Amino acid sequence: TLKGSDIHAAASSATAEMLLRQELEEKLQSQTKELVFEQLSASAVKRALASARDELAAAQELRRSDCDILRRAQQAKRDIKAAERMADEAKHAARAECEWRIGEMRAKMQAELREQLDALQISMEAEARRADAAEA
Repeated sequence: TLKGSDIHAAASSATAEMLLRQELEEKLQSQTKELVFEQLSASAVKRALASARDELAAAQELRRSDCDILRRAQQAKRDIKAAERMADEAKHAARAECEWRIGEMRAKMQAELREQLDALQISMEAEARRADAAEA
């Protein structure tokens, strides 16, 4: 499972990578323009432009992929928070259930002990009366 810090690091890394890719795209576009002006041959210019377009398309695809990764990481972070809230709610519900059961068991045990104490007291009183009757 992913931790919140892992997701945050992945999201930060994806954002930094997107910015770097944008910078690389801008540099690539700038270098492409310089190459066009430096080349004398029309075919060399066409080849350079085609290559630059391919690289730009690849960089743009990577950027889209990075955006998707960032969105998935953010969704995973939201899902983890929701799961943590649900776990906390379940824990609190389980605790309340246990406390209620303990209270019920305690009341039952106290009632049983009272019954046993009452029976013992009745038995002791009967024994005392028998002893008194035997002495008289």
